[in-house]
Order: sequence, then C-alpha cells, then structure tokens
Amino acid sequence: MNHVRNKHGDKPRRDVSLKVLIVLLCSGVSVFGTHVIGRVYADTGRPVEGAYVTLQPTLVSAAGYAIYRDTTNAQGKFTVEVSEPGAYTICVGAPDRKLLNSCQWSVASSTIVIQTRQAEAGIKITLQSAIVLRIRLDDPDQLLPPLGKAAIGTVRFGVWGPDKHYHPAIEVSGDDKGRDFEILVPAGGDWPVSVQSDQVMVIDSNGRAAGTGPDAALSSRTADVGKVRRYRIVGKGK
Repeated sequence: MNHVRNKHGDKPRRDVSLKVLIVLLCSGVSVFGTHVIGRVYADTGRPVEGAYVTLQPTLVSAAGYAIYRDTTNAQGKFTVEVSEPGAYTICVGAPDRKLLNSCQWSVASSTIVIQTRQAEAGIKITLQSAIVLRIRLDDPDQLLPPLGKAAIGTVRFGVWGPDKHYHPAIEVSGDDKGRDFEILVPAGGDWPVSVQSDQVMVIDSNGRAAGTGPDAALSSRTADVGKVRRYRIVGKGK
C-alpha cells in the first residue's frame, strides 16, 4: 500500500549530508508517525524542484510493506511521513535527464535508520550531474525494425556502473540509415560497454565483432564528452 504525504512547513530544519548511512536519533513521536524532512540539491548548489523521493523498507516482511513518497517543492524540500520504525532505503530521482538518480549510481545504498521515538529531522541530498554518452548504430542494409519500432529488441547497448548494476542505453532517435542511443553516467569515468545482439551481426569502429569480448569503455572525461561511439550492422545473426 502506498502512502503519499505532502506537508511542507516553514520551520527551518538542520540539514545532514546523505552519504551511506544516516541514523536519525531524535526524541518524540507524532500522532501521525515520523516525519522525514529534507532538501534535494543539484551538485551545482541549486535546489531541485519536482524530484521524486521514495522511502522503502530494506527488509520485506511476510505481511508486505509500504512505500512512502513525496515530490520536492520549489525550494527542493520534501516531507515524508513514515508510520513504522526501521531501516529504509531512500532514493531520489530528478524530473529531467540532467541529474542522476541517487540510488542507481551509488556504490553503497543510502539508508535511513528510524528509531522508535522520533521527531522531525533534516536531510540534505545532492544529485550528481549527468553526462550523456552517445552511441550510433549504422544499419546500411536496413536490417533493424522499421522506423517507429524500437531497435532494443534487436540490439541492446549498456554500461556497467561501479555498483555492478547494468545501465541500459535509451534509443533516442533514428533514420533510414541507423539509430541513436544515449546513456547517462557520472562525469570523469570510463564505462565498459555491453553489446547484446542475437538477430544481427554488429561490429565496432575497428571492425571487431561486438559482444565477442570486452568492448572499449565509453569515457565521460572532459576531453571525450560529445564524442560518438559507432557500431555497424553487417548481416543477420546466426
């Protein structure tokens, strides 16, 4: 069962940087439960309006669990009312593709431990700016599905993050000669590419069959931002 609470007060709260584990140790219990209050900022320092904040128990009982949500206001503020004590994973997603989800690119999960007796507390969450990595898949023989139908079922691109999670590329555009994909990653890193294709044969810009071994990493370092990694379809799959 989902509970949505939007109660933005004007009383200032102390901000605590959210890194890996935040333990809220405050006294007092609200009749309506524990209020978790915080603010979301971009790494440039500006507040993020419209960010999606989710609190979910880290342990799921046989009776199920509740997911608590709120959306930040113009000052980046959110208020989530939690009815039960315990450990919760908190994730924040931006309303646009300029910032990264706080849980998708974290080496360790962000956890709040809420004690039995709680009052309102403040949390500061900073979202990383996203770097867009671009991939072009050339299709000279038009072996991909017709335009208007996604190519994801035929060829899939993605990268592996530091959290060992797979992050798929999104198909953003196309023409009669190929398709364009994008992946959002943190700045300043090298991201090993995964290419999966069963229906067609794909080669990289060096003529090597994609997916037969570790592909060269995509770089989000300053000197490489804006470059496009190219692949080409050379025939049908076996």
